[in-house]
Amino acid sequence: MSPNAPPNAPPNAPPSAPHASTNASNAPEASHGASGFAGSPLVDLVALIARSLVDQPDKVVVREVTGDRFPRIELSVAREDIGKVIGKDGRTAQSIRALLSAAASKAGRRAHLDIVD
Repeated sequence: MSPNAPPNAPPNAPPSAPHASTNASNAPEASHGASGFAGSPLVDLVALIARSLVDQPDKVVVREVTGDRFPRIELSVAREDIGKVIGKDGRTAQSIRALLSAAASKAGRRAHLDIVD
């Protein structure tokens, strides 16, 4: 057994390498729009939800824009998919806003969702 191998490793195991960290700072940033906030957990949440709802997920664009009092998350989808993210009587949009609000609150922030066309 190698002197650097873990104690439970097979006798011919190579020396163990330091474990790579999986924190967000080592992860590549996701690009969801033209703002400098790509990779924000709130932007990622809205993008994940929107892409799950629409027929053309590659046309989903989510940006975080600095507002007067708190950030504004802008969601843009293909024209054919706008009804899917708004929903009947705006219920889907309100549900996305509720999830965004809960996530922002957990992070100690506030955010507002705008669906733009």
